[in-house]
Amino acid sequence: ISPTTGAPVAGFTANAGSQADSLAVSNTTVYVGGRFSAINGQTRVGLAAVSATTGAVDTGFDNQLSGGIGTNGTLTAQQLKLTHDSSKLIVVHTARQIDGQDRYGVGIIDTASKALLPWRVDLPPRWICHAVYGLLVAGREAARLGDVASRDLADLVLARQLQQVAEVAEVDARDDRAHGAAQAGLVEMVEGGDGAAAGCQHGVNQ
Repeated sequence: ISPTTGAPVAGFTANAGSQADSLAVSNTTVYVGGRFSAINGQTRVGLAAVSATTGAVDTGFDNQLSGGIGTNGTLTAQQLKLTHDSSKLIVVHTARQIDGQDRYGVGIIDTASKALLPWRVDLPPRWICHAVYGLLVAGREAARLGDVASRDLADLVLARQLQQVAEVAEVDARDDRAHGAAQAGLVEMVEGGDGAAAGCQHGVNQ
């Protein structure tokens, strides 16, 4: 719809086969997550990208969800978050896999390549939480000293975290409560909030 008039935008058509639960929007693309299995008749389970102008499905973005772990097996993307430069899309979901790869509960997609990144929340939760907390403390000190701008802090921390996790061997998950805290902390971090440290510390305490 038009933000000025509230009227539907002529020419934009993106019909989902079922409920849509989350949106993230860049200048060119609308990312949509939900309980659907198709958009405009094209198979896209739980997650899709469409043109912000026409609503046409982006055929190059094929990161469908599978293995529902929500209530009664519900499969959906509860939250979609873009980094401030729109280079990464964080997907918080009720699935075991994204694009056929294990990404239990959360995954990160590179919006330029449209590919799923190696970051995985089923690394040891304590490692993730301590790593994020340490990066936040270091980042806060750097901002205080004027080495980085406060507005860039969240993205710098996220970028470094992605780099670190990609270098670590995969380890099976053991603590779902800590996973949830890590998910919440990651979303808070991207939004620039202070919840990352508190959420991760809560996960460690669990």
